Amino acid sequence: MKRKLTDRTVRTAKPKEKAYKLSDGGGLYLYLTKSGVKSWRYDYSFAGKRQTLTFGLYPIVGLADARDKHTTAIFNIKKGIDPKIENNPTQKKLFSEYAFELLDRSESREITKKKKLQRLRKYCFTPLDKIPVEQISTINLYEIIRPILIDGKNETARVLVIYMREVFSFLRALHIIETNPANDLKETLVKPSKTKQPKHMPFTTDTKIIGDYLKGFEKYQGNYIVQQALMFMPLVFLRPRNIRELRWSSIDFENKTITYVPEEMKKGCSHIVPLSIQALAILKAVKAINGGYEYVFTTATGGKDAPMVESTLSTAMNRTINPETNEPFGKGIMSPHGWRHTASTLLNEMGFNSDAIEAQLGHQNKDSIRATYNKAQWMPERTKMMQSWADYLDTLKGKNNVIILRKLSDK
Repeated sequence: MKRKLTDRTVRTAKPKEKAYKLSDGGGLYLYLTKSGVKSWRYDYSFAGKRQTLTFGLYPIVGLADARDKHTTAIFNIKKGIDPKIENNPTQKKLFSEYAFELLDRSESREITKKKKLQRLRKYCFTPLDKIPVEQISTINLYEIIRPILIDGKNETARVLVIYMREVFSFLRALHIIETNPANDLKETLVKPSKTKQPKHMPFTTDTKIIGDYLKGFEKYQGNYIVQQALMFMPLVFLRPRNIRELRWSSIDFENKTITYVPEEMKKGCSHIVPLSIQALAILKAVKAINGGYEYVFTTATGGKDAPMVESTLSTAMNRTINPETNEPFGKGIMSPHGWRHTASTLLNEMGFNSDAIEAQLGHQNKDSIRATYNKAQWMPERTKMMQSWADYLDTLKGKNNVIILRKLSDK
């Protein structure tokens, strides 16, 4: 039998808008869901019925292991043994397989499912896949949660308990287990203080400090791509994730826009961002280096085509040298998300229409039809506003103490 797949093909296969198969031959194939889950499956006929056998999830089960299981299954069929029963007499699957099945059925946004999958894969799959699902106990789950709590990651522990409870509720609905072992885990969690104040992303509207940051970004001594992301961030004041995960396919250089699809936005609506001359210049400079990758600001660590990790921009901002003190800015003055608050405040002071500013920030009106209309209505104004904003930031880099309040009537 001629095999078609290679380790590289399997490793680099990426999700598409719909689930699809990569055939290896003889009925064996790698099945990829739109969430990025990879599993080995074998389609075969036994006793006149068409059946599918799952060998496991990649990379837990590698290509060589999948082929070994496939060969064994073919041998069993020839002996008159149903490989599904031979492979798993109880018809039970691994914890991770049930988790993936539940995610596939979920109607949650793809970004939400992706975050769930990342946490479950990091903390749960390896230890829980070693235990039959009907034998997993509360103490097994607590052994996963306990070190997370010791590290002070209380929010991570809280959401992980929720995810595990959902999977075991699914197993209970299938009559595989009688009680949910994750139900009692909430008693182990750290209860948030009632007096705890909500966490805010630090930001400033002090034009001198803003100018110092902008000049510090231009002299940033770290990774070049990270530096360009820092310089790009104030110009577009997008959510940090939308900058880190920006794809080349979203950029229209001819029309000078970025278009985000609903799955990429927090509010689940498409979003168009007009680009200033300054923002376009940064993208063109980065394209000369990263144009062959999927993501714009990937640092290609280890040769991987992947976006920056979540902490990259905030860490880089904290390490940026203040030109006034020659010391790093540190924490508490400004954050990547803070540029949104800064831009909103100053653009209102500059006299731009508040509806245009809200549309540019991607804030969704409760009336989705009216929101779509408003975004289209304010596009000319937003295009003009983004160029004026970029020009304004340029003045702050040279004249730190000047506050320019440009009224629309003056333009």
